[in-house]
Amino acid sequence: WKSMGDLLSRRKAPSNDEYSFASHKERSNYASPQSPIPEDEAEQVEAEEDSQPYHRVVSAPPGKIGITFVQYRGHAMVSDVYNDSPLSGWVFPSDILIAVDEVPVSGMRVPEIVELLTQRKERQRALRV
Repeated sequence: WKSMGDLLSRRKAPSNDEYSFASHKERSNYASPQSPIPEDEAEQVEAEEDSQPYHRVVSAPPGKIGITFVQYRGHAMVSDVYNDSPLSGWVFPSDILIAVDEVPVSGMRVPEIVELLTQRKERQRALRV
């Protein structure tokens, strides 16, 4: 039997249902025996991913890219992606354009960015969003 004092106690009773989750860093330390990336290179890749966790680079083929931008808080934000755009499914409305071919565009006006993209339309471009 439990006494009345135990039932009314404010202390949390020990539970066997508590789970311990390893942090992301702890889980990543468990190397797969068939991992194709050496451990030191894997740490470097993870550090790069952590430094820019939400950025992605999209390759735009030569020609028109079928995207419109609007100015939003000093950045170029994608406002529309046309259905026939080669980047449809890769770039989405509300994405912020960060760089074109590693040229930072934050702070540039939309017409300047369009001019930069137009100057490079004869070749493939890398868009960081």
